[in-house]
Amino acid sequence: MKIIYYSYTGAHSAVIAAGIHLGTLTSQKIDRSQLVKLPLFASPPLLYQLNYYGQDSFGNDLFTLGVGHELILVPKSIISFLSLYKIRGTEIKLINTMLPLKNLTRMGEKMASAGMNTLGTRLFLHAMARDYKMLYQYLKEKQIAADDVHTV
Repeated sequence: MKIIYYSYTGAHSAVIAAGIHLGTLTSQKIDRSQLVKLPLFASPPLLYQLNYYGQDSFGNDLFTLGVGHELILVPKSIISFLSLYKIRGTEIKLINTMLPLKNLTRMGEKMASAGMNTLGTRLFLHAMARDYKMLYQYLKEKQIAADDVHTV
């Protein structure tokens, strides 16, 4: 299966989600220094390009994706494209990592996707200290429930 964590930049909350998935980040409380050490964290946003992040213990390939301000359009386009080619529904999951985050964290990532990477990342890190537990719990629930996960 291919699992795609997506957000505005693909280099902030999506990277953190991939780190949680792979077990790199394990606790429900996080230190900023742990986040900035994650591969691809706060890299310049490569919008609309899949970035391979690794493979989990079940053989699932993990990707991150920056979708800019198109949090709805891009996943729908991917789903539509794959369904045109009759690709089975169990082959890919798209998980929006912005859903559990509060406005300040979202604003930091939006700023980074709009070209203000340094300032946006600083704001994101400040706010993520508060929102990390919500993101962690959201992703742990995703392992059981398929809500807000687009299966193609």
